Amino acid sequence: MHWEVNTLPKHRAGGKFSGSHSTLIQSAEIPADAANKQPEVKKVILGLISAQSGSSGGRKKVKITRTSPGVLRISVRGDNAHQEIFVYTNDEEATASAIINASRKAGYQVDAKSVPIAR
Repeated sequence: MHWEVNTLPKHRAGGKFSGSHSTLIQSAEIPADAANKQPEVKKVILGLISAQSGSSGGRKKVKITRTSPGVLRISVRGDNAHQEIFVYTNDEEATASAIINASRKAGYQVDAKSVPIAR
């Protein structure tokens, strides 16, 4: 696998980060850390990393969907990799808003149409 912009992946473990996988692609750092900082978030689980063919055109993309009550799936695409993050929260709206704001501030393209947030 070719890592994004030739950087090594980062790791997150302990605290709200749980699960057997602790590696983050560079593009997933901002959304994962934004979720972790929210007091209403109970747990952040990092999904497996998959290589993607082609390129996102240098644009980082985040898609947020509600998988079940209290669980948000954050799908992150970078230049050469994709990763999903599962966020368990007591307040979906506040958590989604924090992730959206942090991601947009960092220049990510964000798709959160299916998440119940105040618009």
